[in-house]
Amino acid sequence: MIAPKGFYEVDEESGEIKIGEETPNLSTEDMKNLENWSHSLPYLLKSGRCSHYLPSDLDDEAKEEFLAKLNEQDKPEDKLKAISEDSSLVALGLNSWSVKIAGDI
Repeated sequence: MIAPKGFYEVDEESGEIKIGEETPNLSTEDMKNLENWSHSLPYLLKSGRCSHYLPSDLDDEAKEEFLAKLNEQDKPEDKLKAISEDSSLVALGLNSWSVKIAGDI
């Protein structure tokens, strides 16, 4: 799911995504620009989870090494990443996202 950039923000204390204090005021022309749209749901890793699973039987140092190895193999994406930063299917001549305007403008 995507939302206008600025509609959601990351809470600095908890790291959770919340609705922003100020609603973005974007015109139709602004909404056609992919830079003004961002993901509103967390990125899914190859494991199908939003975060890496850490076994509880590891000590702190082993957990850090385990997490570093997982992040190297399957790097988590930033929350609220702009959709214009998504990888595209350039080899096939396709983009990840496109804009379509419908109705009265």
